Amino acid sequence: AGLNDEEGTRKAFTRQAIATIRAYPWPGNVRELRNAVERAFDFVVIDQEHAPFDRVTLDALILAGRAVGTAVLVRVPSGEARDILPPLDCGAQGVLVPHVASAAIASGIAAEARYKGGRRGFTNSSRAGRYGAAGFQEHVATCDAQTAVVAMIEDVAALDVLQDIGAVAG
Repeated sequence: AGLNDEEGTRKAFTRQAIATIRAYPWPGNVRELRNAVERAFDFVVIDQEHAPFDRVTLDALILAGRAVGTAVLVRVPSGEARDILPPLDCGAQGVLVPHVASAAIASGIAAEARYKGGRRGFTNSSRAGRYGAAGFQEHVATCDAQTAVVAMIEDVAALDVLQDIGAVAG
């Protein structure tokens, strides 16, 4: 099950089955990802914040996840567009964003990950757009509906505005 349908989303989060790929980049990480899926993990998280994954390695891991039929989330280094857009263009089903300490930060992050009502740069020529096979409207609608954006609350100050952060759409 992946994160691309209601049943898959519910199953993934209710079981809280997460495998984190957080090691130094090397070809064995693809094998590690496959092993996680074989252990019945519903999705994997590639930790790009704390491990030195470059875009090529990240792309290979996302492709491996798609090949074995599991959803891939990427823990990105920041909420900046330069960190959010590459995993989504490579076909990740979502991003986990660290240090979301206010509703304004959460709103900015949501905007970077969404086309409609957001600022996500458009391309349908990437894997996420099926290399151009997805038409404009289909690609925008699919990505906006199926991309998970998870705010990570890591700062004590964020606890005072947790409800405000949680109220942000997107």
